[in-house]
Amino acid sequence: MLTILINNSFKRDKNICVVGLGVISIFEAVYQKLLGNEVTLISSQKVFGGSWGPVFLQSGKIKTDLGVHYIEEQPNTELMMNMLLGKTIRLKDKFIIKFINNNIIYEHSNKNNLYLDGGSISLEKRLKNLISLFNIKIINAKVSKLEKITEELFRVSLLNSKKEKEMFYCNKFIFTSGSKEIKFYENGKLIDIPLRKEGKRIRSHMYFYIKGNYKKNFDQYICKEDKIIKYIHNITRDSFGNNKDYKLIVVSLLNNLEPTIENIHKTRKSLSNLGFGELNDIEYIHSIKTLLAEYDSSLNSILHSKMLGDIEYLYTEDLGLSLGKYCEKYYKKFKENNILCTQN
Repeated sequence: MLTILINNSFKRDKNICVVGLGVISIFEAVYQKLLGNEVTLISSQKVFGGSWGPVFLQSGKIKTDLGVHYIEEQPNTELMMNMLLGKTIRLKDKFIIKFINNNIIYEHSNKNNLYLDGGSISLEKRLKNLISLFNIKIINAKVSKLEKITEELFRVSLLNSKKEKEMFYCNKFIFTSGSKEIKFYENGKLIDIPLRKEGKRIRSHMYFYIKGNYKKNFDQYICKEDKIIKYIHNITRDSFGNNKDYKLIVVSLLNNLEPTIENIHKTRKSLSNLGFGELNDIEYIHSIKTLLAEYDSSLNSILHSKMLGDIEYLYTEDLGLSLGKYCEKYYKKFKENNILCTQN
């Protein structure tokens, strides 16, 4: 099935396509709308927030954070988060875990301990409010191909959830680190896109209930020497629908480890070795596998030189770096239009 979606306002305003429902994608969509452009968000996912959005566990009973998050702060990251996303907090109980002479050593860390109060559930609410406020259209489909067909017009090939092909036309195409497997064409020729030297990077997240009497208060652990675990985050407080009698934790594995049954067993054993209790006290709930950004930083220059059109790649793998790099323009425009969090 071929559906042609054409906006009749090309000559009056730019028709902007923004890929994704992550934080920066939605900010960019609102920003373009405030400039007077027609804006459409296209996303294969329906969750607001991208990698910072919520996930549902146990058939939708539990709503919680996707993975372990930390924010690599820039000079104005805290200000931007408070103004654009909402109230922030400092994680007071963040530790680096080390083993010295077979003893577990907890080293307190204040580095990159900024966090959004309420986690992903709070973030999702803010982003949904922005979309609703400006009535921005969302198409749920995967972008498979981008073609430049005139000096001012792109054709975007889509594949919806029913595997039906659709076409969308726009004057400007904006995509982020979360965009995957888009093929770019100019004059019918496929453009070779630079990818990171590491290639595809897998990050697996596992969720557990800690049913034993684990008394140590913690927000996040960074495991420096563990052979399978990279981060552990206590998500008990910021989750909805979870059993508050137990600690709910999410464990992020080292890069490129798959969420296999074998790795689930290894993770439970590592958690037990870290003092979370006997194996029977560590109840496995769910696993999620995500792919980290694969585009190289030189992508914008390649696309501009090859396609010679209005196309932009926004690096968004790290929220702190993204806020530091892009959000000054969002802050100014949001302030002009009275939609900062502190203005509501």
